[in-house]
Amino acid sequence: MAAADPPRLHPAGMTMRLRIIPRSPNSQVKEGPMPRSLIATAALLCCLLPARGLSAASADDLVGTWVVDTEATWDKLKALPEMAAVAANQVETVKAAFTTQFSTASFEFTTEKLVSTVNGEKKEESYTVTKTDGDTLYTDDTAADGKVSHSKVLVAKDKLELTNVAEPTQTVVLKRKAAGK
Repeated sequence: MAAADPPRLHPAGMTMRLRIIPRSPNSQVKEGPMPRSLIATAALLCCLLPARGLSAASADDLVGTWVVDTEATWDKLKALPEMAAVAANQVETVKAAFTTQFSTASFEFTTEKLVSTVNGEKKEESYTVTKTDGDTLYTDDTAADGKVSHSKVLVAKDKLELTNVAEPTQTVVLKRKAAGK
């Protein structure tokens, strides 16, 4: 295909051009229509991507009441190097204690505040989103005593993964609390 030739119209009506760049400096560049399997794969991926992936996360995504997803959080915790030090026969005991402690915890976000209740202890802190990177928010969190910490929040459809930036082992996965519970 010469440089002046117009691109070919794909049978589905899309104009596409595939340029295969050879590795050998003596080879010529070949152009042609994009393979159908590649088009089908790209179309499938586009259809399967959730709408959430089309826009950046925002503080509005946090608003609501959340509870700890104990199974997802436990999966993160058991992968930590610190868990390697726990005797195999104690892992289930640690998991049971963790599940008991966090199964009733709740986190309520407004666009400016987080109220957490863990083991009956209620804490309130303000937060400000300082950076957005796709589905990840970075926040500055200010406790009632004025102490500032920094968090990374991965936003998924109905889940949040909160990580203390200074202590990455402090990670919790939250799921949106079901209405009426």
